[in-house]
Amino acid sequence: MKYFIETIKPSFSYWFKSAFKMRKIAIPLNGDNLHGHFGGAGMFKFYIVENNIVVNTEMLKPPPHEPGVIPKWVAEMGATEIILGGIGQRAVTIFEQFKIKVIKGAAEENADLIIEKYLTDTLESTGENCNHDHDHGDGHHHN
Repeated sequence: MKYFIETIKPSFSYWFKSAFKMRKIAIPLNGDNLHGHFGGAGMFKFYIVENNIVVNTEMLKPPPHEPGVIPKWVAEMGATEIILGGIGQRAVTIFEQFKIKVIKGAAEENADLIIEKYLTDTLESTGENCNHDHDHGDGHHHN
């Protein structure tokens, strides 16, 4: 019996989350808007979603930006998805290694509006990567 209980515990947790479609969606912020480059965001807003409805939110300060640090932190915060503006392919790969779905190329607009559009399948994004060499400093903008 003990083996059965130990075996079913992880399965039950997975089933419970799947059955209720619990998700945690991260958006890097610049004020109340999506930050164009997640590494420069001073805050992230996490939306806890059940059955496609936002049931709670969390505002969290990320660690200092270094390659691979923020994707790992976002995963540790329990995110299942992240909505971004510009992002390089290497960062996309790191997020995906942590089993985080990447939605890229979203407009730099109000994060609450973005999440509403995303959950109603009306979010328009370019799906494009930031694919050129540059310093991802605060002065960089995509046109």
